[in-house]
Amino acid sequence: LMQIETLRGKLSLPDSVAEHAAKILRDAQKQRLAVGRNMELLSVASMYAACRADNVPRNVTEVAREANVNRKSLSKMYRDLASKLDLHSEPFDPASFIGKIASKLNIDARTQRDAIKLLRKASDEGLAAGKRPAAMAAASLYLACIRNDIKTSQAKISEVSRISQPTIKKICRMLAKI
Repeated sequence: LMQIETLRGKLSLPDSVAEHAAKILRDAQKQRLAVGRNMELLSVASMYAACRADNVPRNVTEVAREANVNRKSLSKMYRDLASKLDLHSEPFDPASFIGKIASKLNIDARTQRDAIKLLRKASDEGLAAGKRPAAMAAASLYLACIRNDIKTSQAKISEVSRISQPTIKKICRMLAKI
């Protein structure tokens, strides 16, 4: 539980996510999933599962880096938890990444709303299916910045969102048709 609380602070997560992670960890212990397994990794996987269940946008690489655990080991532990505890989580909503990226770049609320509208249109037309949510968010935010005359570059958005510039450019071309 100390690992969960430490990770909550590092990832700037709300208390509700930490409480959900603690519940998942207790359920895993009741199911005897902790026997013979690394408890630290199990608690980190519980935190990642809680983020997924509560739709808090944190990817597995980010969680692994902050917890100082191997990404592949974390992914495997999460899959084990999800299958054994029957955890179901929807893919992240791309709009949930907009605020995270925009706050790091000091982008105004109007531009964020325009980016979210663009994402909704793309989703309605089926263009978002199969695309990484963070990549969709980064590209829509970049297009919204261009449309609102906000001076920012693809390189800055790429750096903050950790999405490559070619990926942003490819999705921008797709979104520009909307």
